[in-house]
Amino acid sequence: MFVLSSVLQTSKTNSVTNVRLLWLAVAVFIIAVICGVYFAYKEKLLKPSTSAQPKFSDPNTKTINKQPSKVKKDKTESDITNAYDKQILKELQKAEKVLEKGQVDEALVKFQNLINRYPNSPRAHYGLAQAFDKQSERKQSNQLLQKSIQAYSMVAELPDCPLELKRLAMMRMANRLSFFGKSPAAVNVLERLHKVAPSDAKVMSELGVQYLLSGRNKAAKDIFRKVQQKC
Repeated sequence: MFVLSSVLQTSKTNSVTNVRLLWLAVAVFIIAVICGVYFAYKEKLLKPSTSAQPKFSDPNTKTINKQPSKVKKDKTESDITNAYDKQILKELQKAEKVLEKGQVDEALVKFQNLINRYPNSPRAHYGLAQAFDKQSERKQSNQLLQKSIQAYSMVAELPDCPLELKRLAMMRMANRLSFFGKSPAAVNVLERLHKVAPSDAKVMSELGVQYLLSGRNKAAKDIFRKVQQKC
């Protein structure tokens, strides 16, 4: 009877600990979001205001005012494009537009053709992974989901893959692995990503969640504390 009481007490304690850690994970996630909004707002405040600048009647003024948005777009493009992909950028963009339109089967063919011709193209492999990903959701196919996971993995392994593209691919890969019921594998992916992007709060938060799902409560507690300290 004493043994049964001890077991019940231990089970109750573990349950309480898991609930506390879950609430801690939620709290840290909220803090990470708030920090992201705060820093974005702070960065916006630090940028020089275009409204404070004098307006001229010169017709070229409109062109000047539109320049910042173009620079921002180019910066985003450069974050996910290496020198290899710059040579085939137009072809990549055409295939990506097909995927954006929801023409998944056609996009799969285009990205596969690009990979056949340019096997070291990170964006072509990422596009193929996204196409398999979307197709797996439409057809609810585990086989296609596995193909998307393999394609995302290939992106991160390619030489000279831009860090931002690697982050996008590995985050989505971990998400798909977790959806597939493979949280320990998702943890492995996020731990590798954390090593190359140690200051990324989103990566740490997701890693903490996957630690919890894998039953690694102490590791989850430690990573959530790091996120709190960062914010």
